[in-house]
Amino acid sequence: AVGALSGEERTASFLIEVAMRTGHLTACGVVFDLAMARSDIADHLALNADTLSRIMSRLKAKGVLAAATRGRAIIKDWQSLCAMTPIAGALQQMAGQRR
Repeated sequence: AVGALSGEERTASFLIEVAMRTGHLTACGVVFDLAMARSDIADHLALNADTLSRIMSRLKAKGVLAAATRGRAIIKDWQSLCAMTPIAGALQQMAGQRR
């Protein structure tokens, strides 16, 4: 099912999953570490690294995502990020079952 998603949907799904596994809620949003290099994330999502970079830049421009430091990100608008992928609900349900 994930293979049928667009690049933006795959990226949003990946960010949601990582944030739910390792993130913590702060006044700024959901803060989490991106332990993988951008090229590794692109490979994982079956995207070109330049395409992933453009998608991440669009997410930042929309105010959905912010880079805190190298390797750390902040999801500033969780609802908007979830609206970008049709599997957000399934990811959240799976995370709830793990806890």
